[in-house]
Amino acid sequence: MRHLLLVVSLLFCVSAWAQNLSVNGEGLDSSLLQSNQYSFVISGHFYGGGFNKTHYPANTVLGNIELFNSVDFTVCLGDLYKDVKNDHAFYQKHFYSQLQKPL
Repeated sequence: MRHLLLVVSLLFCVSAWAQNLSVNGEGLDSSLLQSNQYSFVISGHFYGGGFNKTHYPANTVLGNIELFNSVDFTVCLGDLYKDVKNDHAFYQKHFYSQLQKPL
């Protein structure tokens, strides 16, 4: 729990200096810096498991865009892409473009 609080604190501190750490280009709402309440999703393996031959985000990820947009930000703990070099463009076009909150 202490590590999670440290990560969240770092995100807010960096946001205060106008640094953009989000993969999808969305910035953190600066009003959250003054608030003690916020919501977020923590996830990983957005492409699903090793069985995913397409490398695309899992259907459970794409089917829950509304969830990602209903929280203040999402933190990905790793394995966002199966193949970083080749998958980013697809994610940009079909996933990040639908996100209204920072990832």
